[in-house]
Amino acid sequence: MLGSSLAVATVLLLAEPGNWLQRWFGVEAADRWMVALFALNVWLTAEAQATLQAAGKLSRQALVASVVGGLSVVVVMALLWSGQRSLASAVIAVNLLPIAAWGGTWLRMLWRSRRSEDPAPPIHTPAEHLRYGWPLVPGFALGYLASFGAPLLLGRLSSMTNVGLYGLSYQFVAAVISANSLLTTFLLPWLIRRHVEDPNATRDYVGGAVPTLYTLWMIATVWLVALLPVALAVFTGDQFRSAQPVLLILLVAVPPSVITSLYTILFDVQGRLGRVVIYMVPTTIANIACCLVLIPAYGVFGAAVATALSTAAGQALYIWDQHRHLHIAPARVWGLWATGLALGIAQVAIGVGIANRLIWAVVGTLTLSGMVRRAACVDGLLVRQLLGNRLNLLARVINRVLVAEA
Repeated sequence: MLGSSLAVATVLLLAEPGNWLQRWFGVEAADRWMVALFALNVWLTAEAQATLQAAGKLSRQALVASVVGGLSVVVVMALLWSGQRSLASAVIAVNLLPIAAWGGTWLRMLWRSRRSEDPAPPIHTPAEHLRYGWPLVPGFALGYLASFGAPLLLGRLSSMTNVGLYGLSYQFVAAVISANSLLTTFLLPWLIRRHVEDPNATRDYVGGAVPTLYTLWMIATVWLVALLPVALAVFTGDQFRSAQPVLLILLVAVPPSVITSLYTILFDVQGRLGRVVIYMVPTTIANIACCLVLIPAYGVFGAAVATALSTAAGQALYIWDQHRHLHIAPARVWGLWATGLALGIAQVAIGVGIANRLIWAVVGTLTLSGMVRRAACVDGLLVRQLLGNRLNLLARVINRVLVAEA
């Protein structure tokens, strides 16, 4: 399956039917190798990380990711200092090291698995995996359309400058979403084990763990959202300062965004991945439709609004589905989601000034704290279990602030 997929991708890249790279992405024929290099990087990285997670080697994954990221920054800085500032040298620098590191890690894991004395899986196992995971195929296609729909339409209906401003801003938002996905990596194996032992584990998770994790993660995210526009200006310089207002709009749906990661693992455990695809259809259509309406009038800001609206809609669909499926009252989670969304809208009005954004973060933290105390969103015992004995003082502070009876 991997071989056939790689062959199809290679044919699409070399034959380029319909001149699709040039028509949709503005990629010249001479630059196809850059696309191939990025594709190889993404593929090997995904394969290696999935294999390490399946083997329970999260510390090795963290080590390789840290080394690759750190060395990539060093290589790029060395290119800057040496005066090698071409696009080609930058693409080579940010791709060859991950390809070598993640590719080598993956091949090593595969080789060790071949030497294992464990018996080969029965023939029906691959078929079971295919029945379970087939929704991932249309899901990836819809995810690709959702991710690239806005910039592609910006290139057609607006300008390539706006594509760059949107793309740069979206990278900062994507960093937060990637941080959210860390919860999926750690919680999914734990929830699967609990579900095998107790069929009611998913109900306990949604009723008890989700409001607590949602609260703690959102409070941390509020401070991250406060600093991201400032970070954009610091890292990119004055020439990209015009991307800050675009980032503010994209950040609207970020404070409550962790709910997607918290509930995605439920669809995995329940074997209901098809539901994820079903919910991706209206959100993707809404994103494209809003882009078609808003981009001609508002340019890059219209694309940012469309992305924020579709992201918030997807979060709402996940909440509605899981609480309906598990028959659990959703009031606390809806309250957290609405509060996070209101804070996201408020930070747009605050602007990019560092003082105003820090004030917004303080007010947002106090607002969330008061709301979760009244709604009893935080489980004090779970907080103590999560932080353990070493962080017992922090657990007591959190419970004193967020738990009414603490």
